[in-house]
Amino acid sequence: MERIYKQFVELGTKWKSDLLLRARVKLTFAYVAFSALLLTVFSYLLYGALLSKLIDTTDDQILDSAMRKVFFDRASDALQSQILSADVFALFVILILGYFLTAFTLRPIAEARERERRFLADAAHELRMPLSVMKTSTEVALRVGKHLTPSIKKMLAENIDEIDSLTNIANGLLLLVGGETIPLKNHAAISLYALLQDSVEKFTPFANSHHITLSIEKLPAGPDVMVLGDRGALMRAFNNIIDNSLKYTLKGGVVTVNVTVQDRTATIQIVDTGIGISAGDLPYVTEAFFRSDSARTANGGSGLGLSIVSEIIRVHSGQVHIESKPNVGTTVTVSLPLFTI
Repeated sequence: MERIYKQFVELGTKWKSDLLLRARVKLTFAYVAFSALLLTVFSYLLYGALLSKLIDTTDDQILDSAMRKVFFDRASDALQSQILSADVFALFVILILGYFLTAFTLRPIAEARERERRFLADAAHELRMPLSVMKTSTEVALRVGKHLTPSIKKMLAENIDEIDSLTNIANGLLLLVGGETIPLKNHAAISLYALLQDSVEKFTPFANSHHITLSIEKLPAGPDVMVLGDRGALMRAFNNIIDNSLKYTLKGGVVTVNVTVQDRTATIQIVDTGIGISAGDLPYVTEAFFRSDSARTANGGSGLGLSIVSEIIRVHSGQVHIESKPNVGTTVTVSLPLFTI
């Protein structure tokens, strides 16, 4: 049962992750729909013309009125059946040819996307090695530099933070462009509540130090809520969401994590009372490198956090929805399919 479920998950993942495949299918059906419209008009005109010709060429003296009606009814039915069969066959041929022809139409786009993906992956790989060397050298200098002034030590520490930020950007790029994909073979049944509890505990010290209340609501009584996925990847997704919520929640604010279950779907909501997101920025917050208004960018970040969240949840056949109002707060809703045996 689990193996069959995994196959369906992989199929859904491929459909959701391959934007070109979806575009190809949609374009094919657009071709078929347009062709169907043309065939309908042409068939109607053809039917009328053939039936009219049949009437004109029939000798009225051969058939009496009763036989004439039966004759034309049968001829009309046969004509409709033949035209309909020809239309169905034509649409089937158009469907097959259209699917293959769209591959040629979309090939330049696919090649351009692949070149972009390779460039980003190669750039991210090339960045990670020198960044690692720079961080190690700076940490060594900071550790052994006994005679460094406080200002220089502060500068070196800030350099390490900046190097970590660049490293996170490189790692995020690799994930987004598929350089380091989430291996499906590592998917397993995961306790959702345990995963969220670990994530909340990770950020509790930060929340306490900033006087923010961070809590997770208890699940309803009953069997544990299980999802199928890569635990490390899902942990990273929820860590990113909670981290964002805490960053943009002011002192005295509240961040709450809760879970509901309905119709074989687990819905996780991370609700904060933070500064919120403007309506103009909200549609773009899951795009790579998008940075919101100055109030949010003042907190730093690479602009990849929610993009990575969206990618991870998508490959787990889930969805992410974000609602927000400035100076009221933000609600991030994640939906994941339940794992059942």
